[in-house]
Amino acid sequence: MKKNINIKYIILVFLLIFFCLFAYSIEASENIKEADSHESTVEKTKQIASFKTKDKALELINTLKKEGKDAFYTSGRGKDNKIYYRVFIKIKDDKTTEKTSLVANIDSNDSSTKKEFENKISLPDNSKSIKAAEQNNELKSIDSQNSLQLLPENISHPTAQPVLIDFKDYINRVISANPSLKISEEDYRQTQIRFMRNLEAYGINVSLNGNAGLYYDRGGHTGVEVSIDASKNLYDSGKRQILEKELEIVKALTKADLLSNYDTAMLSAAAYYADFYYSQEILDFLKEQYNRQRAFIEKVQESFNKGIRFTIYDSLTAQYENLQLEKDLLQQKANIIKSEISFRQFGHVYTENPIRLAPMDFRFKPDIDYLQKYAISNNNSIFSARLQEKLQNYRVFERKAEGGIKIDAGSSIKFLAGSTDFTGGTNFKAGLSLRFSLPLLDGGVRKSDILAEQIETLKQRLRLEKVTEDVIKKINEVYIDFQNLEQSLKILEQQLEINEKRLAISLERLEKGLEEYRSVKESWNDLINSKISLIQQRTLSQKLLVDIIVLSGKRLFN
Repeated sequence: MKKNINIKYIILVFLLIFFCLFAYSIEASENIKEADSHESTVEKTKQIASFKTKDKALELINTLKKEGKDAFYTSGRGKDNKIYYRVFIKIKDDKTTEKTSLVANIDSNDSSTKKEFENKISLPDNSKSIKAAEQNNELKSIDSQNSLQLLPENISHPTAQPVLIDFKDYINRVISANPSLKISEEDYRQTQIRFMRNLEAYGINVSLNGNAGLYYDRGGHTGVEVSIDASKNLYDSGKRQILEKELEIVKALTKADLLSNYDTAMLSAAAYYADFYYSQEILDFLKEQYNRQRAFIEKVQESFNKGIRFTIYDSLTAQYENLQLEKDLLQQKANIIKSEISFRQFGHVYTENPIRLAPMDFRFKPDIDYLQKYAISNNNSIFSARLQEKLQNYRVFERKAEGGIKIDAGSSIKFLAGSTDFTGGTNFKAGLSLRFSLPLLDGGVRKSDILAEQIETLKQRLRLEKVTEDVIKKINEVYIDFQNLEQSLKILEQQLEINEKRLAISLERLEKGLEEYRSVKESWNDLINSKISLIQQRTLSQKLLVDIIVLSGKRLFN
């Protein structure tokens, strides 16, 4: 009778296991079907119309939406350099993957992850301005298709109202939209979570184990065993305390690495901003000089036609100089397009309006001795290297602690059933245990591990020295360039003032017939060259100030 009861228990357990496996297989097959159906359709786009006005495009889109069709429009320049509004509809294709919806899901997940990240972890001070760029109503992003069409003819609408961007706005956009920085922010969070797993292992570990079998030993026997086991570490020679200290260092280290990536992005942003701003200023100045020379040439030509003062050589020379300036103007227009493309891509500025940059206006007066001392304590790269060395020191202590005594407490509750004489039918068993271990001999493995960590500690110390030397060297080089520019700017300002007076005098003397056109030509060319050099060095001076501020670890904006 007892044997029949045991067999019933065994059959019941087997049926339970079979039911669980069957239910799991059904759920897995449903997930596979869902994934297959998710990959069965894709939304392709097809252009159906093109208009010269936005209103007509919107009118057609509204009509199509009433018919149940998903329609949208994009804008860009055609071959005739005019703006066209192209209307598209989405078409489903059953043979390819629906990438549009997948991207939408990824984007939504990224935004929620970022929001959770910002709520749980206090980001560095330099990253607090991330949300500011997202609240800028003037810089409205266009859709993903237009954002990739940064061709020269599709950069912006010249007739639209320009959008003014200052350096702080641009930095905010770079930090909030740069993919590399987004990866760094997730790495910042992921590294801490991974390291926390080392400490989570010190909690109470509970597991459910079971087995059922049929074996032969002077007759057929069956047996079932199910157990719940729990364990908890009580003592590990101080390794847990070391891991807790390492976790605090890892938190500070990942934060310093994130800030260091911000610094790199800001230095690159300063370079793109300065280049685009310089190109805009040069273009404006060349336009001004071109129009001024055109007016002067018309006056020369008029006087020449009347036979007054000017020779045929003067007339031809004036025309040649103006054509040369027109050529420089065309080249500068090409340069500014290249600068704008780089500026927009790095800062993810996809507004259709033209962009106008405000000048960088940093009035910081660098003190080299103070900057060097400040950088040693506050530069993010140096701080990161210092934390890395400190973390490595603790890893040496961690390896040493692994060779100490370990004490664990355990408990187990077992349910046994079967037809064997040993179990005596169906019964429960419970037990407590206290285990300890002390490594005595491992062939020198632990000693080798400790030595390897000590060597790594020495390498980290040398790396800290090298990073410090590199940062100080870079600050010194930038400071020397900045000081040289400051002195050069004073000279250029004086030269520009002199050349303006020279041009005014030569034009006046030319009007009176006391001077040849050659003197006008020379003074005018000198004026243009000195003004271009002044614009260039003023812009570069501001860019070098940004480099000094970032490298020293100071804040760009309050």
